[in-house]
Amino acid sequence: MVDSRMDPLSWLRKQLEGADVDLLREMVRTFAEMLMSAEADAVCGAPSGVPDPELVEHARRRRFTAEYKLRILTEAEAATRPGEVGALLRREGLYSSHLTKWRRQERRGCPRGAFPAARAQTGPSPGGR
Repeated sequence: MVDSRMDPLSWLRKQLEGADVDLLREMVRTFAEMLMSAEADAVCGAPSGVPDPELVEHARRRRFTAEYKLRILTEAEAATRPGEVGALLRREGLYSSHLTKWRRQERRGCPRGAFPAARAQTGPSPGGR
């Protein structure tokens, strides 16, 4: 039992002096994580422990229609001022690699609007390459 007349700071100091180094390290780590989490919650205005509604539990690969790819490539090609393509990519939530892949598909002979769906590689090709 703790004496009600005892100074809490003195009691804590006495307990910490005899504590294991690993225990102290874990206490500091936990305290720092809780402090950073509380600070982030205060900045974002989100209550602690509530999951973000914008995050899904299991990510799913996005699929783009041929019409969408065509529209984006057309807009990107029409961009004339610096930063327009970057603004387009940010607005659509795309990466420059999407444009690169879609342009490559077009150069390989896919007519505009008829882009093939990407397929996963399951093993060596029939030609042994």
